[in-house]
Amino acid sequence: MEWSRAKTILLVVLICTNLFLAGNLLWQVSHGWAQQRRAMDQALALLQEDVGEFDEDIFRDLGTQRPVYAASRDTALEKKAAQALLGTEESDTDGGVSRFSSEKGTLTFYTGGEVRLELFTESSLTGEGWQELLEKAGFPMDNCRREEEGEQVAFFQGMPSGEELMECTLTCRTKGNGLVAEGRWLMDTQLRQVGEGAKSYQMVVSLRRLWREEGFSQPPESARESYRLRDQGNGNYLLFPVWQVEADGKSFTVDTGENPVE
Repeated sequence: MEWSRAKTILLVVLICTNLFLAGNLLWQVSHGWAQQRRAMDQALALLQEDVGEFDEDIFRDLGTQRPVYAASRDTALEKKAAQALLGTEESDTDGGVSRFSSEKGTLTFYTGGEVRLELFTESSLTGEGWQELLEKAGFPMDNCRREEEGEQVAFFQGMPSGEELMECTLTCRTKGNGLVAEGRWLMDTQLRQVGEGAKSYQMVVSLRRLWREEGFSQPPESARESYRLRDQGNGNYLLFPVWQVEADGKSFTVDTGENPVE
């Protein structure tokens, strides 16, 4: 009987302790959010002092903080692409450059993520045809944006979460008796989270500093979330969150300018 009462008391103590810890954690989270809201209010107020009134929801509707990711070059995926496009996996590799070639054309991958494809054919491709060709070769085309102008097609790579991955574009066109696609594309989209990007109020502070440096004083009209790819060398990349802000016909890329990974 005594042991049963002791167990009951211990159970009650554990429950009370867990409730206290949960309540304390909830208070800390709530307090942290309140601090961020106040900091955001102050940052937006300072920006309005510089540029005048604007719709604050442009920035409030964006995420408060987004992850930083790491990615790596995957030579196995490059070989699969060469097999699909050229019918070969044999390559000449030198200094981080892998060049595949056959009677069908050439495909070259560079350590910084750059890629160039040339197909020896008199056929032409529509934008949809280019996308289907690249997708079948293993190029990640989900969430990409496509723009067409005449016979030239441009693809802008998207993150798995939907944001545009800046600097990662492919331009596809007809060249002589062949087809050419070149630019930069992240082949392996298995991303690893390695940190957290800047908080939203820090981004507003950076935007204000950027516009002051450039002598720009027009109110912002729109903003969207994007990612930038930073080449770390040796086939390693860092993907960090930025804002793309539009104002008076100009586009500004905003980040804090700090290393998001310690």
